[in-house]
Amino acid sequence: MAKKNPSKEYLNSHVKKPLEVVIKRVLKRKPTDPIPMILSVLEECQGLNNDPLTDQERMELDALRNEYEYLQAKLIRLEGKGAPQVEEESKVTTHQKYYPDDSDTESSGDESDNTLPDLPESKKGMNRKPRTSVSAEAFGSWNKKSAFSPVVVPKNDDTKHKIRNRLSESFLFNSLDEKEFEIVIDAMTEVKLAPGEVIIKEGDDGDYLYVVETGQLQCSKIFPGNTEPTNLIVYSPGGAFGELALLYNAPRAATITAIDECLLWGLDRKTFNHIVKDAAVRKREMYDDFLKKVKILQTMDAYERQTIADAFTKHKFSEGDRIITEGEEGKELYFLVEGEAKATKNIDGELKTVMEYKPGDYFGERALIKKEPRAANIEVVTSTLEAVSLTKESFNRLLGPVEEIMKRNMEVYAKYKS
Repeated sequence: MAKKNPSKEYLNSHVKKPLEVVIKRVLKRKPTDPIPMILSVLEECQGLNNDPLTDQERMELDALRNEYEYLQAKLIRLEGKGAPQVEEESKVTTHQKYYPDDSDTESSGDESDNTLPDLPESKKGMNRKPRTSVSAEAFGSWNKKSAFSPVVVPKNDDTKHKIRNRLSESFLFNSLDEKEFEIVIDAMTEVKLAPGEVIIKEGDDGDYLYVVETGQLQCSKIFPGNTEPTNLIVYSPGGAFGELALLYNAPRAATITAIDECLLWGLDRKTFNHIVKDAAVRKREMYDDFLKKVKILQTMDAYERQTIADAFTKHKFSEGDRIITEGEEGKELYFLVEGEAKATKNIDGELKTVMEYKPGDYFGERALIKKEPRAANIEVVTSTLEAVSLTKESFNRLLGPVEEIMKRNMEVYAKYKS
């Protein structure tokens, strides 16, 4: 009888499954630096046996982690000399000071309450234990989604205008229509921080996301095996953080500390889930069928299409409008959803049509790939036109694999160069 190998049995029963998950995920995405992704997947695997995620939940979580990893890598590259170091404080976080009545469960409290609590300097909630599982909030007969009563925090028109400008800079809010925007603006509350104050502490529960109005904040995390935090990202005006805990019953993944004096806008979980999250889901559904019809994107899977849809900004134009002007700097790539357009170039002093566009076509890629001024004008030829755009940053991050195919189409313009 063959002698059992305890080490082999241990590897098969405890190590094989999570390693297979890690390898499969890394090979699918092939990140330049795989370490952050490996750590994220391993953290996810901690709860697989007791509280598994559905495929849809995992796709959403991957999308958020993808955005997090991208921003982390980008800011580390830009952060040549590093951000100022801030000592981690053991006192109550600023979030707990501003929101002392946050409970450990989503069901406690009056669901119909439409006012925020007063903001006393309280130590209540200081020692709350973090949630131990990661799972998207689900609703059904066992957990009914309550009627939503919008929170209204009084503010003047100037403050509302400031918040609107900041929200428009964050990808989290680009799915909102005008009414939804107003609800979110009304619900946001002002939070002021002094240098060194902690607004989010790693491991705590989270019930608010924040948008930065002024100042900078350092994001840091203590990785397994380390005792000191590692600085990851610096959030600047227009940046948003804290949304992961609102989408999932997950403890805070990192600590956020004010580098200097900061002004933030805080948004509660209920408003985020009923307005922002629901709008994002509708947006994904709206553009999923459209993306399937874009030939250059037909090889993408559902997760990749959702990631692109999340980054889209919607635009509407009328006949005669010029979407792109020849010679200008290119900052966006456009996909045509409804209507028709044409590309024109100034050739020998005369505007000539060099290409026509129909739904499913794209334009504006030349300036993004070649880093040259716009090569042609794009004008609307139907009574109305709807298009969606990706920024240069989103283009580079999401469409890298199809860049070579796009380059082939740029040859169409070459013969028209003067």
